[in-house]
Amino acid sequence: MSPACTPTEHDGCLACRAEEAQEVFCVKSGYREEVRCFSESNEAAGRGHEGTTPMYLTYQSCEYREPEFFALARFEVVMAILMFVALLSAQRRKRSLSRDQQYRIQQYLKG
Repeated sequence: MSPACTPTEHDGCLACRAEEAQEVFCVKSGYREEVRCFSESNEAAGRGHEGTTPMYLTYQSCEYREPEFFALARFEVVMAILMFVALLSAQRRKRSLSRDQQYRIQQYLKG
């Protein structure tokens, strides 16, 4: 039987350290999380021994996810920059068209 493991949520998903790079839990994604495992094969024996269940802590591979707040903040900053660039482009175009229109009006009045 395989052990039943649950994340401890102690630190969450963390990048593996350099000395852990070749460990089984780090090879897949480069990130690890601490898990608490209860051995199912020894669970019955553990209940009979002072009511404790055999438990051990280990690591497993996990996929790092950037917190949603930072992803949203980055999106908002990119949109603000794009808006600023669009605004500058529109103002420059308006100035250019206005200058061309003024030139045409002057040529019409002279002519």
